[in-house]
Amino acid sequence: MIRRRPVREETTLTKHRRSFWMGVGSGVLASLMAALAAFGVWGLRRGAQHSQTGNAAVMANLSSIEQVIRERFLFDIDDEKLESGLYHGLLTGLDDPYSVYYDKEEYAQLSEDTSGRYCGIGVMVSQNAKTLQSTVIKVFEGSPGQEAGMQVGDILYQVDGTDVSAMDLDLIVSQHIKGEENTQVQVTVLRGTQQVELTLTRRQIEAPTVEYTLLEDKTGYLVISQFDSVTGDQFKAAMEDLQAQGMQRLVLDLRSNPGGTLDSAVEIAAYLLPEDQLDGLIVSTRDKQGKGERYFCRDGQIQYENDNPKVTDKTYPKPDGHQVDLPMAVLVNENSASASELLTGCLKDYHWATIVGTTTFGKGIVQEIIPFNDGTAIKLTTKRYYTPGGTCVHGQGITPDVEIELPQELKQKSSLSFQEDVQLQKAIEVLK
Repeated sequence: MIRRRPVREETTLTKHRRSFWMGVGSGVLASLMAALAAFGVWGLRRGAQHSQTGNAAVMANLSSIEQVIRERFLFDIDDEKLESGLYHGLLTGLDDPYSVYYDKEEYAQLSEDTSGRYCGIGVMVSQNAKTLQSTVIKVFEGSPGQEAGMQVGDILYQVDGTDVSAMDLDLIVSQHIKGEENTQVQVTVLRGTQQVELTLTRRQIEAPTVEYTLLEDKTGYLVISQFDSVTGDQFKAAMEDLQAQGMQRLVLDLRSNPGGTLDSAVEIAAYLLPEDQLDGLIVSTRDKQGKGERYFCRDGQIQYENDNPKVTDKTYPKPDGHQVDLPMAVLVNENSASASELLTGCLKDYHWATIVGTTTFGKGIVQEIIPFNDGTAIKLTTKRYYTPGGTCVHGQGITPDVEIELPQELKQKSSLSFQEDVQLQKAIEVLK
């Protein structure tokens, strides 16, 4: 479910996708490349230059371990798996759940465009960064997941007999959940103290990342479930429709939104906010050397700049010149993360909306997918991001202006009526 921006060249970000999904820096990358180059004991070809002195101990240890394995290991040795395991272990050693190694097959499956269309089961899953537990946070109406009886709060345990309880969420989705249309997938979930077996038939899913309605009191209610490449256009179309219907106030629901692509969150923030405050800044990032990039609005355009003058993003500038001057509230909860926190932080720093709900997840770091010329890749945490007011939400989240908890028994429901939804009712009350 994570959204990525691969980095293929030092001097350009064109065609890349930046991701907010999951935290180390460019210094680590340099060490990583050196270490990878040192793994020539298994005939690897990474082509990275490195210091022979700095890697002497690593090479000696690897050589000793390899010798013992080849002399004494009882079973057959698969050199390809040994190599892959070496790289997986290297990334695991960073002690960062968001930094992961992908072999050729894994990376090929991850390279699908984030178009919001796929063959799957129609559920949204969030992963706990500490335990790697993956929990269902939304079941889409009319989806295979809903038809099979999957519920909000279900914990993914096995898929087709494979234990996925501590697997990277990207790999769970790309390798196990997605598949050919009309094929079946067996999913075992933990529901309380029970293991529940579910059989689902994959279908073409066009995830409705934006859903909306105009309530009887002329309050627009707009839900963004995640940020895909289609979300910005869906959001703008929804806003135009609501305004044409006479919307007088807006409730923007980002509850259980796990994040997604940076660009769509930036586009939506620019659409809502003025450019004559806080220098029009939407978000900034900073790496471990203190260098970074900025997205901001100026002269009716969304613009991008980087501390490294060689780095450009040819998708910017983009036209904007728009703001929404309506009373606005934003609904968030403990599963609102990453790009949804970026948007929430923008609206809060600009004093453009009242934030209602519970403290957000607290993911304020950026990952990049860095591919290698052999078809493999790593996902590495490289930057922190900051709201326009200079706040990094990582590890602390965003505290709402109006705190209100949803009763526990309602959290397990895949959908709530307007009457049941006390957080939504409070947001409308605040606006009035």
